[in-house]
Amino acid sequence: EKCFKSALDINPNYLSALLNLGKNFHLVDRTLESIKIFEKVIEINPNCAEAYINLAKVLMIEEQYTLAKNNFEKAISIDITQDTYYNDFAIYYIKLKRYNDAITYLEKAIKLNSNSYEYLKNIGICYFNKNNFYKSIDYFKKCLSFDKTFPDIYNYLGHAFSSVNKFTDARNNFLKSIQIDPNFIFGHINLGNLLKINNKLDEAISSYEKALALDENTEFLKGVLFNTKMMVCDWNDFESKINQLKVSIQKKQQAIRPFAMLSIADNPKLNKLVAEIFSNFYFTDKNYDFKHSFNKKNTKIKIAYFSSDFNQNHPVSHLINELFENHDSKSYEIFAFSFQASSEIDVFRKKIRKFVKHFYDVEDKSDDDIVSISRKLNLDIAVDLNGHTQNARTSIFSKRVAPVQINFLGFPGTMGSNFYDYIIADKFVIPEESKVFYNEKVLYMPNSYLINPSFRKVSNNKISKKSEGLPEKSFVFCCFNNSYKILPNIHEIWSNILHQVENSVLWLADTNPVAKKNLQCQFVKKNISTDRIYFAKRLPKVEDHLERYKLADLFLDTFPFNAHTTACDALYLGLPVLTIYGKSFSSRVGLSLLKNLSLDEFITNNEKDYQEKAIYFSKNIDKLKKLKQKL
Repeated sequence: EKCFKSALDINPNYLSALLNLGKNFHLVDRTLESIKIFEKVIEINPNCAEAYINLAKVLMIEEQYTLAKNNFEKAISIDITQDTYYNDFAIYYIKLKRYNDAITYLEKAIKLNSNSYEYLKNIGICYFNKNNFYKSIDYFKKCLSFDKTFPDIYNYLGHAFSSVNKFTDARNNFLKSIQIDPNFIFGHINLGNLLKINNKLDEAISSYEKALALDENTEFLKGVLFNTKMMVCDWNDFESKINQLKVSIQKKQQAIRPFAMLSIADNPKLNKLVAEIFSNFYFTDKNYDFKHSFNKKNTKIKIAYFSSDFNQNHPVSHLINELFENHDSKSYEIFAFSFQASSEIDVFRKKIRKFVKHFYDVEDKSDDDIVSISRKLNLDIAVDLNGHTQNARTSIFSKRVAPVQINFLGFPGTMGSNFYDYIIADKFVIPEESKVFYNEKVLYMPNSYLINPSFRKVSNNKISKKSEGLPEKSFVFCCFNNSYKILPNIHEIWSNILHQVENSVLWLADTNPVAKKNLQCQFVKKNISTDRIYFAKRLPKVEDHLERYKLADLFLDTFPFNAHTTACDALYLGLPVLTIYGKSFSSRVGLSLLKNLSLDEFITNNEKDYQEKAIYFSKNIDKLKKLKQKL
């Protein structure tokens, strides 16, 4: 700075010194001074392209996007031969998530300089963000022909291969990124994510732990690791880690993701704060258009359902199996947007296409593409069936796809944002006094919010206790909930119940081998023989799984994350569900179902009553039998 100013003392209009001083101010974050310098250069020489391009980049930092765009365009109009200018303008469009425009300028940059690693990487990133994964892979591979020493390009390749379900290729590329730089934290995190999705949970935990050792303040990483450990029922330092997470949340740090939070805390106030922290981190952008107006009056109300789970193997699809056929076609026009492709022979996919004339597969579409399609359709109501769950596309709702946007079914809690207008619930899951813990307004269903089909196909195969390996004369407690819902306090109650009830066994879902081993070890610590703990393996056909419920005597719910679809299945098959309810939405679903069935006998609001009722029903079979008949 001192040298440039010395040169300018000799010649105040020395352009080279002015440009360098402006760049220097830019580098040290003195952006306002930088802007004044570049404006002075333009005043001296209105045809100085370098001044316009540098001014545009500084204006981007100041979020003066319109002015930045004008200056990018001016620079390029003065000098069309500079490939760097096109790349800089593309970066502007990437910042605004306008990937098509970015690609246009990157193609021009590559035409002028086809050997640029940076340009090829940037265009690969654009295609990745447009969900055109194979094209992004092509460009990332081209980068490697110029330089194989950057870990980030292998990380991008791993992401892209993971997105097209090529596990081995994805894994190899993440490993390569770590091999090049063992301290490359995103390589460890993304390898962990890949392993977690593919149910290799012990390996995922190892990857997350390595990442955490590199930087314990990485956004949401502590929560991801904790949640993965819960999936394998690893409860070491459980209370201590929960307390650490709660302290971080109270400080408004990015500690844990909203869905993971539901299973560890019956605290709707804290759950709301977690959702708000998450939404503010990922989905708040000053460039999002919240004021898009829809002027055309539709003759029918247009309702669109958005989900990644329109397939026969997902619980959400089981619940909404009869939804679409029951809409009043005279008053409503129904649309469906699928974020995840599935086979055209998929039973649910075929059924939904039968009743929904406007079905859109948008897996390979960018967020902006989906928003554009939605707005052209002039939708009235958009229903997000994902919420904060895997493969959600929440950012499209942050940009507004409809004047009314609703959070329903997939995520039992508030989205923590201002772009969801309503949440669908009932008076049991969200009582009047709890509305304050939801950013959305509550739409109350008259009975239970949890939609259910009137018919479930159940297998005709002869499934018996013998075929499932269960003791013939045993009283069978069961819980087919996911392993991450089983907390140490619930496990302790189950152990107490088994001690009190002779000839009883506990039948759990075999979600993964590590969880199975850890649960067996935990029961042994409680002096419960592993001979009394049984695990139901995942069956290829849902109807065979449903038939198994008939072998159980009483379903033991989890807390604070109750059974949802699993409870509905059990009740449909005549198996009573013993639940504990609390304050949070996810802890009151069992309450809602049982209240609507007038089965208050199976509702408890504390661990003591839960344990005592389980023991009571196991020893009063006639009473249990009468209640089953009532059910």
